[in-house]
Amino acid sequence: MPVGIIVNCLAVVIGGAIGSLLGERISPKLRNSLTMVFGACWYCSAPAAQDFLDPCRPG
Repeated sequence: MPVGIIVNCLAVVIGGAIGSLLGERISPKLRNSLTMVFGACWYCSAPAAQDFLDPCRPG
């Protein structure tokens, strides 16, 4: 059973619901900081995932 896919989908749905309900209560400064942190995490993890998932690379 694809447990990882189910957990990921549930996390996205729950996170979206929480964000919709509490989004107005988050200060603009915190919202901007969270955007910067998530962007930095994506920026650092994307090249690593690309190297890992590329089937043409040896190793």
